[in-house]
Amino acid sequence: MPAALRAARRADLIETIFAARSRPSAAFSRRLAHPGLAQEAEGRLEQARATLESAFVADSKSRYPRDLTRIAETAKDYQGALGYLAHARELQPADASLPYEFGSICLKLVSMQSRGRPLRRQ
Repeated sequence: MPAALRAARRADLIETIFAARSRPSAAFSRRLAHPGLAQEAEGRLEQARATLESAFVADSKSRYPRDLTRIAETAKDYQGALGYLAHARELQPADASLPYEFGSICLKLVSMQSRGRPLRRQ
């Protein structure tokens, strides 16, 4: 805590400053998203996912769930992709491409799960 503020006993001002510093903003979110998208382009999917998740926490009304869906799908984490897609649907309920994307990811998930099962004899 700065000495000048302590001396002035301005606890309300100090609390406001610290609250503003700890509260993420939309601008902060956008600054985080750019490196996340660059990391995705470089193929560093886990880093990109972590960066964009931080950006989404900072701005929960953003379009980052769509980006996170794409990254999770590329990494073949289909269940994670469905989770991000659910967030995207909450944010954009009128987006007609979301049900299509949901179906596409579900098919990939079922296909992946069926490849892991032994073939049944008839």
